[in-house]
Amino acid sequence: MKTVAILTLLLSLLSFDPAVVESANNGSVSFINPLNDKAVVLSNFGMRTHPILRTQKMHKGIDFKVSEGDKVYASEKGIVLFAGEKEKFGNFIMVKHSDGFVTRYAHLGRIDKELSNGSKVEKGQLLGLAGKSGQTTGPVLHFEILLDGEPQDPLKYLPHD
Repeated sequence: MKTVAILTLLLSLLSFDPAVVESANNGSVSFINPLNDKAVVLSNFGMRTHPILRTQKMHKGIDFKVSEGDKVYASEKGIVLFAGEKEKFGNFIMVKHSDGFVTRYAHLGRIDKELSNGSKVEKGQLLGLAGKSGQTTGPVLHFEILLDGEPQDPLKYLPHD
């Protein structure tokens, strides 16, 4: 077991990825709900009729019902890859975690002013406030989990009651 941890640490040092280096000592990722467990899912992962375009499209995440101004938290520690505006996603944050995971948070009303590309975030840290920026029909938090670049159903990774 120590050999695996040492090899993981050495490989992560070679890739110069601080999130992976840190995880070599702490194990794999364990996501929390980005809305602190008060979330209701409005739209699930998978094929759906897009609410604006009215065409069948793959929904690569889940949409949580929110009120404007609800706090949105980092679901796991990591490094901010992007914090800013992205066309259809509006105010958008992308965080890289260990083990090939990335989380994405979209349609935020506001991004925490302390966040910028390259910022380190801790699990449960405030990322911003929910809103309705970008291409959306109202206040919503669009949340994605990617593993090695492939969209995953976030509900498979979030804690259940």
